Amino acid sequence: MRVILGILAGGRSSRFGSSKLQATVNGRPILTWLTDRLSAVSPRQRWLNLAPGQAMPPGPGAGAGAGAFDRIIYDPMRHAGPLAGIAAMLAAVPADALLIVVPADMPLIDPNYVRQMLTTLVGHPQHIVAMGRWTTGPRCGRVEPLPSVWRGRRALALVRQARQVNITGPQQLSHRAGVTCLPLAWPTQRNSFMNINRREDLADLAHASGLNIQAPPQPAK
Repeated sequence: MRVILGILAGGRSSRFGSSKLQATVNGRPILTWLTDRLSAVSPRQRWLNLAPGQAMPPGPGAGAGAGAFDRIIYDPMRHAGPLAGIAAMLAAVPADALLIVVPADMPLIDPNYVRQMLTTLVGHPQHIVAMGRWTTGPRCGRVEPLPSVWRGRRALALVRQARQVNITGPQQLSHRAGVTCLPLAWPTQRNSFMNINRREDLADLAHASGLNIQAPPQPAK
């Protein structure tokens, strides 16, 4: 089964004050950190989803970050939401491929959880999408749509149908036929779903993980 890793990185970062893609983890650009962390699930290719006209994120060496990815997928319009980015990537994947979708602002994603979602889709052909749902703790019942795994063109058809009725968030698909939600346990898996919205979130992530997570300097006003 062909597996593709797709990173959603086309958000506004409005609450962060600058591009979250400039954050570093243990001295490495956050996208480099993520692709290395998820190499354990053995994706055949690594794709990056950006907004139209968005500058290439920073990265080590030549290519300013592009060299870490086999393909750059641009949304048809700017800031149309995560489902638009997922649709853009699904439109490019082979019909039978599995697309792992991860957000660029979740550096503590657990590769074992991603592997569990992959195994679920491989072993159950009737499932089109795998995401998570909390079964314990303060978020009990809440769906975690990212990271998630999507089954090629069958998933694309599902997303296109949803967007026709103005569904913009992947979590709104959780009750649709073909979508399965893996159980998530609190607090065991909490850290994996911590994300970056504001600069102060970096300190929380660093404290939870023991990693050195740094923000870029604030842009001059």
